[in-house]
Amino acid sequence: MKNKNILKIATTIIFIFSIILSNLIPAANNVNYVRLPTKLISEYPNTDKINQKGPVVWENGMNFDGLSAAQWDEPGEFDAFCADDFNFEEDTLILDINWIGGYYVQGEPATAEFNWCISFFLDDGTGNSPLGTPYLPSYEGPLCYEWDKIVAEEIESGYYKMSVIIPGGINFSGGEKYWIAIWGEGVYPPQSGWGYHIEPVKLHMGVFGSNYWETPFWTDTQDAFEETMDFCYQLKTEGDPIPDLDCNGTLSWFDVKRNTTVKGNFSIGNTGEPGSLLNWTISSCPNWGNWTFKPPNGTQPLGWISVEVTVISPQDKKENFTGEIIVENVEDPLDFCIIDVTLLTPKEKENNYFTNLLYRLFEQFPFLKLVFDL
Repeated sequence: MKNKNILKIATTIIFIFSIILSNLIPAANNVNYVRLPTKLISEYPNTDKINQKGPVVWENGMNFDGLSAAQWDEPGEFDAFCADDFNFEEDTLILDINWIGGYYVQGEPATAEFNWCISFFLDDGTGNSPLGTPYLPSYEGPLCYEWDKIVAEEIESGYYKMSVIIPGGINFSGGEKYWIAIWGEGVYPPQSGWGYHIEPVKLHMGVFGSNYWETPFWTDTQDAFEETMDFCYQLKTEGDPIPDLDCNGTLSWFDVKRNTTVKGNFSIGNTGEPGSLLNWTISSCPNWGNWTFKPPNGTQPLGWISVEVTVISPQDKKENFTGEIIVENVEDPLDFCIIDVTLLTPKEKENNYFTNLLYRLFEQFPFLKLVFDL
């Protein structure tokens, strides 16, 4: 009997200990992370905050449908983290990151000046989840930036396009899959958020994790929010930024006499990446008339330029003249735009003088009809 009582007591102690232990050790699918002190990046190669002028090598889409909670609350009351995946075909150096971020309070737009942090992760091997947590990432980070070191452009109430430089850059191996997390650090309210879109989804959908909301790291956004989200960001590398040619306007002239000078204008724009230079030229114009363009070519940074057009109308009797002016990106012939042209001359008036003269002669001298066999 004594041995049985000892066994019961021992069993009870083990049971109680297992309950206590289960409460101390978090479940594997809801990992608690250690928030390590972060080091702010405060020294930049460009003190004027001009970002790395390189091309985008991963485009996850900057169109946004909303903001998903992405914040560490400084007093530690709550946390919210999102992550999204990317890969490269070959080894790639990343020097610059662009993303859509913003602030809201109970769904309404807000303003703030939080610090923002970025971490990079290896894939956990499933293709569906990052390996690690925001403050213990498996690849690089967290990289944290003070607000005045972030290039931030408000594009809509509560929404910002944000950009930062990674001093020295980070190398990523071709053929491997990686994940990125971006979040704000500040006191609620407001809530900071990472811009997301429903479509398109590249690779796997974005994922979410939060100890405060008891959402395991990392949960598909479809399961966390009942919405398939992909997040808004771009990764840029070294090299020259890529320009993009655009045109605006048409040329139309009406009731223009022959051999007459008329003028007009249209606009040429570079709508490409920040820091890009567009080398453009007018490659063709209509084969009628005498055309002059000021300027006929040029190098355009981001923005627009007006081109003044002068044309001397043709002497042909043709009344309607149409055609196209083609503007071309000198470094990329497939990047071109077209300006439509129309020039109308006055309609030729019928010459009735001779006809009226004959009619009067025939009235006075009827025999002339016989002569002309009329």
